[in-house]
Amino acid sequence: MQGKSATEKFMAPASEQKKHTLVAALMIIGSLLILAAGIFELSYVLSYASVLSTNSLAFNALVANTIGVNSTLTHNVTYVNNLKNYIINGTIAILAIEIICGGVLIFSGIMVYRPKGSRLKIFSLVGIIFSLVSLIISAGFIVFIAGAVLGTIGGILGLMKK
Repeated sequence: MQGKSATEKFMAPASEQKKHTLVAALMIIGSLLILAAGIFELSYVLSYASVLSTNSLAFNALVANTIGVNSTLTHNVTYVNNLKNYIINGTIAILAIEIICGGVLIFSGIMVYRPKGSRLKIFSLVGIIFSLVSLIISAGFIVFIAGAVLGTIGGILGLMKK
């Protein structure tokens, strides 16, 4: 007796599907942590970006002292303002990537709950990849790290299932 082809396994009817509750729960909880932290921090950065985008003397002095330039010189004001904008825009970009990773991870968690055929392995691998991306760019924030670890554990458990 021959086994099922890859197409037959991929298109298996719902009655033959198994539920992978633990795998899905770990991935979804991890993604919710990543999403919640990302949205919270993005709102925090955006609320202060408007304050920092004005000529805030205290922030300009902080940036100038950090990079070692004299903030009182007028030709350095443009340099400090440009650096300040790069910092704000970079932070927003990193947090946007975190939110995207959380969104993909929640989608993967939903898809591994009752996968058809080899979708369990595919979405577990996608979950691991995006969890690791989130872990790499998390910048040490504990909620991001916890979410990424849970997503990675869920993905690894999904790869170990038969």
